[in-house]
Amino acid sequence: MDLFPGPADKGADWLVAADYEKGTPILHLLRPRSEVEGGGSELLWYCELERCQGSVSLCGWAGQAAVFADQYGCFYLVDFESRQVRLLKQFQLGFMDAKGVVSSDGKALLVLFEKGRCHYLQRIGLDGELTPAVELDLYDDDAFGGGFDYRDEDEPYFSISLQHRLYPGPGNSLILHGLDDDYDDETEQDFWFQYLLRLDLVEGQPRFRVFPLATPPADWDPEPGVIAVSPARSLAAVPVLGEAALGIEWVSLDDGQRSAPVWVRPLDENGLESLSTSLFSTEEEALWLGWGYDGVRRLAFDGRLTSPLLQAKGQLIGAGAQLTFDCAYAFARTKLPACTASALDEVQPLALEPQDWRHNWQLTQAQRMALSGLGQNLIRVESLAEPAQQRAALQQLVALTADCRAVSRGKTLLFLFADQDQQWGEEAFFKAAAKQPGALALMAQVLEHFIATPGSDGLEGLYGQPPLADCALQLGLQDAAYLPLVCRYLEALDNDHDGFFVGQGDGLYQLQVRHQGHPAWAVFDASHPYNEADDE
Repeated sequence: MDLFPGPADKGADWLVAADYEKGTPILHLLRPRSEVEGGGSELLWYCELERCQGSVSLCGWAGQAAVFADQYGCFYLVDFESRQVRLLKQFQLGFMDAKGVVSSDGKALLVLFEKGRCHYLQRIGLDGELTPAVELDLYDDDAFGGGFDYRDEDEPYFSISLQHRLYPGPGNSLILHGLDDDYDDETEQDFWFQYLLRLDLVEGQPRFRVFPLATPPADWDPEPGVIAVSPARSLAAVPVLGEAALGIEWVSLDDGQRSAPVWVRPLDENGLESLSTSLFSTEEEALWLGWGYDGVRRLAFDGRLTSPLLQAKGQLIGAGAQLTFDCAYAFARTKLPACTASALDEVQPLALEPQDWRHNWQLTQAQRMALSGLGQNLIRVESLAEPAQQRAALQQLVALTADCRAVSRGKTLLFLFADQDQQWGEEAFFKAAAKQPGALALMAQVLEHFIATPGSDGLEGLYGQPPLADCALQLGLQDAAYLPLVCRYLEALDNDHDGFFVGQGDGLYQLQVRHQGHPAWAVFDASHPYNEADDE
C-alpha cells in the first residue's frame, strides 16, 4: 500500500492510503486521530479506481481534489470534498508510455506520452475540457526560447523521455529532469550529464528552455521525490555530490541560474542514492530532506542548516504544520522541531510512534460490508444458506461472465456473494454451491465464458491467484467428467498466476486424491499444462 499527504490546507488533517490487496487500487481518506481519541485514524471516505492496474501515483492536488494515475496511462480525478470520482482519460498505450502532473494553477492535467516513437504533450482540463495533443519536436529551431542548448549540428544531446522525472513548473509549464550519457571521443570514455527542460505552451505551441545541472554520478536513477520543485517560487532544489558531502543547489526555473552548493550531509557509501525525499515546506521558508528510514533534515532558503540530522524510522511524505512519515503499513506524525543552527555532522534521534493505518476506524457492520465489497463484482441474493438462492447466484454469475473483460477491474476479476446478513468469498461460495442439484452445469458455463474471453490469461483473482480458480477446483472435485474442461481452463491461464494449482493451495493434488483411480485422471494428468514431464 502507499500513503499520500493531503492538500496544503488539509495536510495535517488528511492522509490518503492506496490499498492494492484486491488488485484494483482502493483509496481511503483518513483523518489521523489524536492520542485522546485513542490514536489510529478515522475513515472518512473510500473509493475505487476501477480501471487502474497495479499501483498508482499522485499527480498533484487541485484544491481538495487530486489526480491519481497508474503506470498504463489511466488518470482519475478524485474530489475528496464532494466525494466523487471521475475518469479523466485512459490512454490506450503500453507500460510507462504516459505520465502526468497537475498544472501549477490546478486547472489542468499535463500529460506527456509516447506513441509511434514520437512524444506528445496534452492538456486535459480538470473541468472536462480536452485540448488536442501537441507533438514535441526537438529539431524545431523555432521551439527554443532560451537557456542552455545541448545541441550540435547533427542531433540534440538532450532528449524527451518517459524515463525523465516530471514536475509542474511556473506559469503552467512542465519541468522534466533528464539524465543522459554520451561518449567523449577525446577521452574515449562515456560521460553523464543532467539538465532541467522547461516546456511551455505558447499559443498552443511548445517552447523549450534547457538548463544544465552539475555532473551526476554514473547510472544515477533517482526517484522523482529526490528533486523538489516550487512553481510559486520558480525554484528547484537539486542534489549534488561533493568530495566529502552531499549538497543542494537552488536552480532558477526562469533562467537556469544555479546557486553555490549548500552542504547538507557528510557522504556515506551510497552517495546520492541514499537521498529519497526533498519537500518544500508549506509552513516555513525551508526545504526538508529525507533519507529513507534513516533520517530527515531542514535547510533554510538562506543556506542555513536549521536542524540536525534527525534520525527517524520512517519515510518523509509531508512537511507542513507537522512532519508526516510513511512507516510501512503505518503512519507517524510529529511536531516541527525548533529551528536551531546545526553543524553538518550533528545528529539527534527523532522519536516516532507509528500508527497502523487501519487502527481505530470504528466501522459499523454495514460499513464493513460495503468496504469489503470494493474491487469485486457483488452478487446479491435473499439468503446464501438456501440451495435455490445459491443456484440463483450462479445464474447471475453466468450472465456476468459472458464478458469477463467488461466486469474486470483493471487486471483483476473477483466476485463476492452476499445477502443482507453475510458475505461469502469465492472459496466458500463454490464449495457450498457445487453440491446443489444443477450447479455443475452452471459452473461449467462460467468456465467456458472465461476460456472464451480474449486476453483471459492476463486476468488475476484474489492475491494473484487464477480468476475463478475455486469454481474450476470444485467443479473438478465433484465430477471427473469435468476434468477435460478444467484442463482447458488451466491452458487458458497465465503461468505466472497458477500458484493455486501447483504451489500454494495445491489444487492439482486435491484433484489427484479425489480421482486417481478414475480412468479420466490418467488422461488429465498427462495433458494438463503443469504436469511433471512439462516441468522437466
